Amino acid sequence: MSFTTLIRSYWRRPLIRSIAVVLTGTAAAQIITVAASPVLSRLFDPAAFGALGTFMAIVGLANPIAALTYPAAIVLPADDEDALALVWVSVLASLALATVLLLGVGIYLEMLHGLTAIQLLLLILPLQVIFEALLQAAQQWMIRKRRYGTSARVIIAQAIVVSLSKILVGVFWPTPFALILVSLLASPFSSIVFLLWLNVGGERWPVRVSLGRLRLAARKYFDFPVFRAPQTLVSAISQSSPLLLLAIFHGPVATGFFSLSNSVLGAPATLLAKTVNDIFFPRLAELANHGQETRSLLLKATAALCAITALPFAVFILLSPQLFSFIFGAKWTEAGVYSQFLAFYFLTAIITRPSFAAVSVYRVQSAYLAYEIMGIIVRFSALSINALVKTGPIVPIALFSLAGSLANLVFLGYILGVAKKFDQKVMLEKPPAPMEEDRDREGG
Repeated sequence: MSFTTLIRSYWRRPLIRSIAVVLTGTAAAQIITVAASPVLSRLFDPAAFGALGTFMAIVGLANPIAALTYPAAIVLPADDEDALALVWVSVLASLALATVLLLGVGIYLEMLHGLTAIQLLLLILPLQVIFEALLQAAQQWMIRKRRYGTSARVIIAQAIVVSLSKILVGVFWPTPFALILVSLLASPFSSIVFLLWLNVGGERWPVRVSLGRLRLAARKYFDFPVFRAPQTLVSAISQSSPLLLLAIFHGPVATGFFSLSNSVLGAPATLLAKTVNDIFFPRLAELANHGQETRSLLLKATAALCAITALPFAVFILLSPQLFSFIFGAKWTEAGVYSQFLAFYFLTAIITRPSFAAVSVYRVQSAYLAYEIMGIIVRFSALSINALVKTGPIVPIALFSLAGSLANLVFLGYILGVAKKFDQKVMLEKPPAPMEEDRDREGG
């Protein structure tokens, strides 16, 4: 079989085409974002990047739980009516959370003596939460309907609009306030475009569902807000804490270096994580629902990610200071040093994405929550070393990367064990196939 014939045979498979579409769209968006970074790094100084990173770290604490993680369950119900009920549950949950946030932000700002322009931007946070919930629900509905092409186009459009907007304000208004304000456009823009796209051609989305179905859906998937939402919040704290602690102990410049390093390394991690979550997770759930083996798919996905990422990350670990100096300018060389250490953490984060995506399928969300709590304690301790010993920012970053890498690998081993037990249980519960003579008798 020729290479061309082999490629064509693979391309005919729906799963392969879906992966390609999602991967292409997300890759294009990440390329656009990364391509804009060398321009932005010359328009804004490290302190502006630090202010942006610190503010977005605060936003990052709220966005993951904007709808109490109910959108993550939208792909699971067999019936579309139940999935639509989860969409409405997600929206209502976001409205409740936004109200609480508005009260909290108002009390916080009232306690301050004199407000900065950036602090006033916190008033946008409740609105941001509502748009984020709409975005998550629309994305999950697109995934459920396998409209991967539409999702890819919206992601690319978002990257173009936000990146160009940042460059424009960098030319005419290069301040931290302007950079943060434009960055907050991402979720509102994407959610509005998704809603318009879903309603094109006379279709109305989301369709109304009965109050009783709403209550039933909220109760049936109550483990998501009870276990997954706290776990997601803990994970968000884990991701935001480096920026917040660096800002406290080392100031905005070190935070800016870390923010750029995190953004560059996070691009492939985000790309592959989205692909795994959007494609691998529904496939794994389908296998589990039909009583088929799941561990082999988990192993194949992990091995494939290892093969894809090992060499590029090895090169990056060796040459990142030189790469950062050449691409972003000499003033960003130290960010490349940060990246040498952070690369280990992001590498393990990428290859363990299938394991994290499998949590909902194996219903081990309580164990995942416990893991995240222990992980954040260890990583927070690593980042807080400056409270005890005076060091430069490299030491806490290196300890953070080591702790995160080990935690990821430990969780990979745990999920593989869970998958083995899950498959064994499924095989025991599966009815035995009829004997040959029984089939012959039935045929006669």
